[in-house]
Amino acid sequence: MIIYQQEDLFYAKFHWRYYIKLFIWISFHGHLSLEKYSSIKISVQRVQVTLVVQMQVVFLGKKVGITVIILDALKAFFSMLLASYIAKDAMIYAGLACCIGHCFPIFAQFKGGKAVATSFGFFLGIATFINHQYFYQFFLPLLIFLVSLYLCRMVSLSSIIGLGSGIIISFLIGNPLSITLSIFVLWLFVVYRHHANIERIKNGTESKIKWMGKSLWEK
Repeated sequence: MIIYQQEDLFYAKFHWRYYIKLFIWISFHGHLSLEKYSSIKISVQRVQVTLVVQMQVVFLGKKVGITVIILDALKAFFSMLLASYIAKDAMIYAGLACCIGHCFPIFAQFKGGKAVATSFGFFLGIATFINHQYFYQFFLPLLIFLVSLYLCRMVSLSSIIGLGSGIIISFLIGNPLSITLSIFVLWLFVVYRHHANIERIKNGTESKIKWMGKSLWEK
């Protein structure tokens, strides 16, 4: 059981800075009163959730991290599902808006994540509600992301490559221009959100995941 002191200033670290799902989870398991905290900073990293309470680090585990990733992805998917009933022609824009809006949550001072998981949910929504090309539209970009992650061990670079492949794939499978342009705009936005990571990659200081071991070219 996780115990929090009322005077603790709490920072929850994920890679994509997600807020509401973590708060709900902690509220049930740790009895956390959000009103007692004046500063909140959230992010998701390496498929596990980390809570930093002053100098103490509590790992909630990979299962919680994976749950957060899935829920992040489903946001864009369900936005498109809702649009399919209300305004079918606006499905693609509903998904795109959800991905961008994910990065500016009003409950965290508009400081959100980088929209990677949500973007893959957007790809799944396109495959489900528009072109029904599940392999090319969703699984292939996801596979490219995973292969890139295996090769370089950097989530940031793998995300940029995986989502960038979606642009080329969208063009090759003959998607409508509105879909390909939406994916391109989303990719540019994700690249912008990773500008600090790109600088660290250039400098050779970008963090790498540990649970896959060393990359192929590391000794």
